Amino acid sequence: MDCSWFYQAIEGEGIHQATFGHVLPSSFKVAQGDYMERYTMHDLVHDLATLIMGDELIVSNVASKNNKAYSQKYCRYASITKYYQATRLSNVLPSKVRALHFSDSVKLDLSYGAFSFAKCLCILDFSGCSGILLPASIGQLKQLKYLAAPRMQNDVLPEFMTELSKLQYLNLNGSSHISTLPESMGKLWCLNYLGLSDCSGISKLPVSFGDLKCMMHLDMSGCSGIRELPNSLGNLTNLHHLDLSECSGVKKIPESLCGLTHLQYLNLASCRYISRLPEAIGSLVNIQYLNMSCCGVREFPESFKRLHNLLHLDLTWCYIDKGLAGAFHGLTALQYLDMSIVRGTQLRSTLDEIGNLTNLKVLKLKCFLGPLPMWSIRTLTNLEHLDLSWNGFEYLPECIGNLKRLHTLNLEYCRKLMTLPESIGCATGLKSVLLDGCRHELMDQASSLLHYSLTLPLFKVRADDVSAHSNLHVLEGENIIGELHIVSLENIRLLEEAWRLNLLTKQNLLRLKLLWNSNAYRHLQDEDLLGQLVPPMRLKDLSLEGYSSPRFPSWLMAISHHLPNLTCIELKNLPTCSNLPPLGQLPYLESLRLCDIPNVIKIERGICGGKGAFPRLAKFTVAHMDGLEEWNTTCPGEDGVEEFMFPMLDALKVYECPMLRLKPCPPKCREFLISQSDQVISSLVEVQTSSHRCNSTPTITSLVISWIRYHQSCRLFHHFLALQELQFYSCQNLTSLPEGIQQLSSLQSLELSNCHSISALPEWLSDISSLEKLIIRRCDSIKSLPTCIQYLTNLKELVIDGNTELQQWCESEENKAKLAHINIMYRDFNFL
Repeated sequence: MDCSWFYQAIEGEGIHQATFGHVLPSSFKVAQGDYMERYTMHDLVHDLATLIMGDELIVSNVASKNNKAYSQKYCRYASITKYYQATRLSNVLPSKVRALHFSDSVKLDLSYGAFSFAKCLCILDFSGCSGILLPASIGQLKQLKYLAAPRMQNDVLPEFMTELSKLQYLNLNGSSHISTLPESMGKLWCLNYLGLSDCSGISKLPVSFGDLKCMMHLDMSGCSGIRELPNSLGNLTNLHHLDLSECSGVKKIPESLCGLTHLQYLNLASCRYISRLPEAIGSLVNIQYLNMSCCGVREFPESFKRLHNLLHLDLTWCYIDKGLAGAFHGLTALQYLDMSIVRGTQLRSTLDEIGNLTNLKVLKLKCFLGPLPMWSIRTLTNLEHLDLSWNGFEYLPECIGNLKRLHTLNLEYCRKLMTLPESIGCATGLKSVLLDGCRHELMDQASSLLHYSLTLPLFKVRADDVSAHSNLHVLEGENIIGELHIVSLENIRLLEEAWRLNLLTKQNLLRLKLLWNSNAYRHLQDEDLLGQLVPPMRLKDLSLEGYSSPRFPSWLMAISHHLPNLTCIELKNLPTCSNLPPLGQLPYLESLRLCDIPNVIKIERGICGGKGAFPRLAKFTVAHMDGLEEWNTTCPGEDGVEEFMFPMLDALKVYECPMLRLKPCPPKCREFLISQSDQVISSLVEVQTSSHRCNSTPTITSLVISWIRYHQSCRLFHHFLALQELQFYSCQNLTSLPEGIQQLSSLQSLELSNCHSISALPEWLSDISSLEKLIIRRCDSIKSLPTCIQYLTNLKELVIDGNTELQQWCESEENKAKLAHINIMYRDFNFL
């Protein structure tokens, strides 16, 4: 039984805490936003709780013929499973029911008076339904305090909702159909939690919104339709949590927001049009969490340094010009700082001040595109986690040894790093040094400076010329939890070493990567060695790289029997394999990546292993497959009809497969990327004229075409009529947009990147009336926009990156009027 609804009520509003304390099932989940955490109680405790509750709690399957719910007239708390509206609720539930939860139910369109009988209802939860059309009778539930109606299908939030004067919790997340909130919203004066996440149809908040004085938690993430935040938002003086992430239409934060002195959590992630923070931002003296990742803010006001209680600051993907360096003197409580992929004109001076953040525990500088603050790091004596991954530095400073509390040092994919400092052995708190993707010489040095357990999950097999054994034996007694990457397997000299490792018994191992170095001398045949490295049945993620035998061992050829729980497989750099193992019968496989397997010529039915193949595969990537000529995209279904090989595919990516042709049907997925694979395009064009028919309806909504010698064929887009996003990247001989794009009546986003041969956009672009976003990135031959741009009334966003002449054209007085209805953003970030 799922009792997350009880705990949402307790966490959000404190409703009936004493009563709900009895209602715990033996296994239950606590909801925190979209995250669920499962807990288990002892059976005896569960039995006691059930005994105390007696007839007050029922779990009813309405579809069951033996439904006895109505006979329990003292029922107060009910969970209705599989409700299909054929039965009146009043025939299933007693009139004095207090809490009602729907689970595993279809989209509900309840009758007008569906809840007129339940006058005592306090909690109503539709989160277990695929959608809900709220009936007017909910307005009669005067005692209602908790209402969860995510994915609501109403076009407007009904006026009767504002009559629920006792309502404390309202969850409308994912209700994209809602276009407006009622003007009388302010009547919900008891409301302290409001979830509007992904309500993208809402364009503005009502004036009365500021009357919600009790509001403590407001989630507006993904409300992309909102263009302006009202000043009345500053009246929500009890607000503790405000999430504005992905409110991509908002251009500024009102100054009145700085009056929310109780605010502790503020999320502005992906608010790319917000270019500045309010001058009085320092008034938010109680704020502890601030996320500005992918935000457009470049300057930090002077008052920012007054955020003395700030603990968490995320600046990922930001461009910082000034103000942050001075702020670091005031952010004395800061414990978490993420400046990954940050650029800026004053970045060096900003980083020099990081040393002032002496309470910092987590510092992330992943893929940092400026000079690393190595010298400043020496003063961060409380640092516990340091992420320097994906950087190009060659040396680490000796001062790393001063960080006595450092337990995790992430150096993954620092490919230029030559050596580790001798002082790293003095960092006595170190528990993990992540070295995946680093030079082999660095891993050898790590083995002499560090205990092997510090580099786990990465383990390099080593053997000297004297001993007949490798160092693999040290893993025999290791209780490996979660993940293990064993590299340089060619150094194993005896099969007995692999047998004694006995991976099969390491039941806590969930992710395993096995790697042989290419062209290295082998003491053993890879097939024989892999035959002894049978993973445990609980394994979820398996990666093989550098395997050089033409055949696979028996356990891999019967993989659905040995590893039934696998969700992800990667096969990479297999130089002699010509046949793929039968992966299709893995019931939980969600991701499959095939890379650099030159002898595989065809992907066909053998990979399926039988009918009903790949029931959950959502991601398929095929890359660097020079010899791959054909992918037969279909296989026999249960009824004998040809079906697409991956029935649940969501994302398909094809990189550098120059000979690959798809037949007989186009793929069925949501996202499709084609890069340096010209024949894929040609085969899709030809499929249109094929007489072959199969049970495969293309549903692609996002298409990326990159590094293709693109030929102007209209027929290609016949397969993609549902397309919403289209991107051309580095298609150098693309001289104009293909006219077939005119057919795409649902297209919302069009991007041209690095297409230097295109000199102008066509006038027929105005035929795509659905277009909302146009991105022109480093297409320097485009000097102006066509006249039709002013007729694209749905166009909300224009991004121009790396094209000074086009920017000047847009900024001219003559053209500003044409573009007045469009939000224009100029970028010149080489890293974007």
